[in-house]
Amino acid sequence: MRSVYGLAWETVFGRFFCPETELFYDFVIDDENNAWHHLPSVEEINASVPNPCGWGTGMEDSSLNGGTALDALVAAYELTGDGRIKTYTDSILRGLLRCAADEKNRGFIARSVSPFDGKSHYIESSRDQYTHWIYGALRLYDSPLCDGEQKSEIRRVLRAVADKCIREVVPENGYHMTRADGGVGLVGKMWGGVGAHESLRLPMFYLAAYYVTGEALYKEEYLKYVDCALQDSLSHKPETMRCYCSLQMQCSLMTVYRYDTDENRRGKALEIMRKNAEYGAKKALFNSREFCKSE
Repeated sequence: MRSVYGLAWETVFGRFFCPETELFYDFVIDDENNAWHHLPSVEEINASVPNPCGWGTGMEDSSLNGGTALDALVAAYELTGDGRIKTYTDSILRGLLRCAADEKNRGFIARSVSPFDGKSHYIESSRDQYTHWIYGALRLYDSPLCDGEQKSEIRRVLRAVADKCIREVVPENGYHMTRADGGVGLVGKMWGGVGAHESLRLPMFYLAAYYVTGEALYKEEYLKYVDCALQDSLSHKPETMRCYCSLQMQCSLMTVYRYDTDENRRGKALEIMRKNAEYGAKKALFNSREFCKSE
């Protein structure tokens, strides 16, 4: 991809993107090998070693990374109209669908899958993985880069995620989406006592399913939560949070802005997005000055 977009993309796809699983892994441990040669064995994954999320292993954020990459590539296509980008979005979507292939817990989206057998994954995912998976899929769905078969696959997954939320995000589970094994984990809470930047995640998931299916059930679920979630979101203070928190919040807000037809809600979402963006722009300029200082 270097000839089109430069060394950065060449590095990303050359060292972090596994062609067998079509997923991005998280880090390299030396200057020579790729980002998946050091990953846990299938046996370690199945035993939840070192932890049920796979934190610290290098395979904890493939869904997040893939969704983010789809968003970036769709944006690149919108700017350039370069049809070659479809080769990359096709591949990334196949990898993301691999993370959504667990039939034992329908609607579960794994953080990643092992390159050693192409299917093993840690039992716990997170709100954040789902958020980027769904947002990236929606961006692709609305793009000319997405064909009919891909739209069907995206609809299937977004419907399954929403159905999972209906089943599981209930008081009996503490409003958690469950892990792959059906248990309640650490980072799957979707409602009640979540942060301001997380309040819109649950209604976002329902709205995404409604948008691609048109099924009234998902709109009804969305409307149960969205107004309260938007009100909670107003208290978000980006200067007190890590930048990825605001980014994930923007994904939820943009989903509301694009797909909710109520102008009052859209206006609230836009107000919060502007607040986050203004802070982000200032922070980006500050960081750029710091990074460019000579030692």
